[in-house]
Amino acid sequence: MDKLINSIEEKLLSFSMNSFAHYDKKTQERLVEIEQAWNDIHDKNEQLYLQLKGSLLNRSKLLEHESISFSRKTSYNDSIINVYIDNLISLIPDYFNEDNLESLKKQVVDLQMMYNNVLRQNISTILLQQEIEEFKKLVKTKDNRIYALHEIINEKDKIIMNMSNQNIVQMKRNENT
Repeated sequence: MDKLINSIEEKLLSFSMNSFAHYDKKTQERLVEIEQAWNDIHDKNEQLYLQLKGSLLNRSKLLEHESISFSRKTSYNDSIINVYIDNLISLIPDYFNEDNLESLKKQVVDLQMMYNNVLRQNISTILLQQEIEEFKKLVKTKDNRIYALHEIINEKDKIIMNMSNQNIVQMKRNENT
């Protein structure tokens, strides 16, 4: 009984419900009845699942059937029988969706790889954008520095021009005197 109540407690907790002790006696009795029924039905389902899974038709079971008079080796060596059996096996329904499950697992792996690639690409893009912004700031700083140097050069050129003009004027004066 303690095992049953512990199982109910775990489920109540996982369902975000109050603990078993929180409920009145009648509700506790009903919870125990439901848990017992659940366990019985669940155990039967599990047994049926294992029984069905173990009895699914495959090549080996088909060739081991009492009505088959030839050996498994014969079936593999006879191409007509081999192809026929392969085609029969392909007609068996996928009762447990195993093929679909495998396909979905592969899709999950593929999607995870695609997601990781997109994530890596986004990170690379963000890093490149940051690098571009840094280069833009650097270029702007360099442009400002170049502009300042051009201003200095222009100022120096004016000074040189003025000095040249003064020298020319001085030389003309000297010639005239």
